[in-house]
Amino acid sequence: QVSGILPLKSGPSMWDWTMSIDSAGNIYVASCGDSTTSGILKYDKTGQFIKKVTNSCNPLMAVDRAGNVYALNNNNLLTIKPDGTILSKSFGTGFSTGEFNRITAIGADYSGKYVNIVDDYNGYSMQTVFDPTTQVWVGSKMALFQSLPNVKIECSYSSKMGFTYYCDTYHQYVWLGNNAYYGGSGSSGGSYSRPSGVAVDSNGNIYVADQFNNRVQKFDKNMNYLESITGLNNPIGVVIDSFDNIYVLDSGTNSIKKYGWD
Repeated sequence: QVSGILPLKSGPSMWDWTMSIDSAGNIYVASCGDSTTSGILKYDKTGQFIKKVTNSCNPLMAVDRAGNVYALNNNNLLTIKPDGTILSKSFGTGFSTGEFNRITAIGADYSGKYVNIVDDYNGYSMQTVFDPTTQVWVGSKMALFQSLPNVKIECSYSSKMGFTYYCDTYHQYVWLGNNAYYGGSGSSGGSYSRPSGVAVDSNGNIYVADQFNNRVQKFDKNMNYLESITGLNNPIGVVIDSFDNIYVLDSGTNSIKKYGWD
């Protein structure tokens, strides 16, 4: 059951939202709405608005457990520290390390040691690792999901167990790492209609925001379907705090719905 509804400041475009959470339970929403709401908005766990972290449309955003915010701003990757310090790393267009064609997802490592950046290059997904401490690109680009063509990644999430999950909105899959994928198009348990967010609780259970099926699906650590949170309206993000409370970014109602017991 819903234990709380956290209304957002306004009604930005549902297509441009992402959501993340830090270890203190603060929630961050990337909004591309009007002049009042565009930016990365920070809320506490009760839904109280704290501040705007940025003032521009940054639809691709991630936050690590320490509260460092990572966002795209034109051809720059911003690292925004909790004290407000902003570091900017520029990049170009291309195939080499430190160059991108079309970035589709940003994911922060649970430990805060690196950031995964996924971009599309002629129908192939490529991943680049960024070290936010040294502000350098780490290693070379890695081709992802070569076993399947036309993968379209729109979310990247790294759990504290060291696994990385990706949302593939072309095949309607959730990828675990670079080789295993689960799901397919449909409305039954274990299938998706635009998977748009992944989160993992302290027991290893996996939650997937299934946008056009208006639900969040719950799986065990082996991706066996368990149950669904229903009654949603275009959920496009899901995060879980340290108490295993579940927060769903429900774009159709311009709200964050909380499920839990703290």
